[in-house]
Amino acid sequence: MKKEEEEGEEEGERGRRRKKKMKRREEEEEEERRKKRRRKEEEGRRKRRSLAVLKAVPRGMYDGPVSEYSCPAVELRPLRLVPLPPNSPSETCTSPDSHCQVHAALKLKTLHKNHSYFVL
Repeated sequence: MKKEEEEGEEEGERGRRRKKKMKRREEEEEEERRKKRRRKEEEGRRKRRSLAVLKAVPRGMYDGPVSEYSCPAVELRPLRLVPLPPNSPSETCTSPDSHCQVHAALKLKTLHKNHSYFVL
């Protein structure tokens, strides 16, 4: 009789441990889902921001040399990017060229992974 009770208690404890493990696993999975959702939302925000940038800069504003570069922020198509003049930060560029003013106005440097380029 005592043996059966002890076995019953052991079974009960095993069941409680199993329930705890399952609950912990469910909580971890829920946390993973939340992280993934947050990551996707942030990615979407980043894409929307860069798409707004694409619309804001008129094509053909700068006639200088153009380099092809596929920006990681926008996966729709490769972007035509123009290097800024060397040794002139975009915010304080005194060049009369319109591409510097556009770059300063939109502050694209932060949107495009700190590349000192702007979108044409």
